[in-house]
Amino acid sequence: FLTLSLDVHRDLFEGLAKLHTHSFSAAPSAKCEKCNKSDATSTETCVIEWPRVLVLQLRRFGPKGHKSNGNVEYPLHITKATAAARNVLFPRTNQFPKQGYTLSGVVLHDGKCGCSYYS
Repeated sequence: FLTLSLDVHRDLFEGLAKLHTHSFSAAPSAKCEKCNKSDATSTETCVIEWPRVLVLQLRRFGPKGHKSNGNVEYPLHITKATAAARNVLFPRTNQFPKQGYTLSGVVLHDGKCGCSYYS
């Protein structure tokens, strides 16, 4: 299985669309091991081989760290076709499982810092 953490505020496809894009940080956040200088960084997540079981963690925090309390839409089944219809492209589409993925369960976190629960 594989666990992916996605930034999501409205729907699951929003997070999947960002999966294969570069994220650039202009703020110095990484240090060179050789010269010890800080520099800007960029990151990209790219799934090379899709697993039989896919676990998605939806990160629902805004730029200032506040949780988005709105509803998030997610489909019961994800295929290449349903993703493409929402402008989500997977660079290695030949590796995406033909049968796609079917939702098996949802864990919901509710509450605030110091007083919360999962259901």
